[in-house]
Amino acid sequence: MMGGVFALSSVAGPLLGGWFTEGIGWRWAFWMNIPLRTATPRRAPA
Repeated sequence: MMGGVFALSSVAGPLLGGWFTEGIGWRWAFWMNIPLRTATPRRAPA
């Protein structure tokens, strides 16, 4: 299971990252991280 997840993420991650930076723009990556950062402490236990 972990091997399959690793294989999928190692292929899909760079493809989606390349599409995101070339298509939408790399500056949006910073704006997208703001809500992700605020949601992280609520989900992750201390």
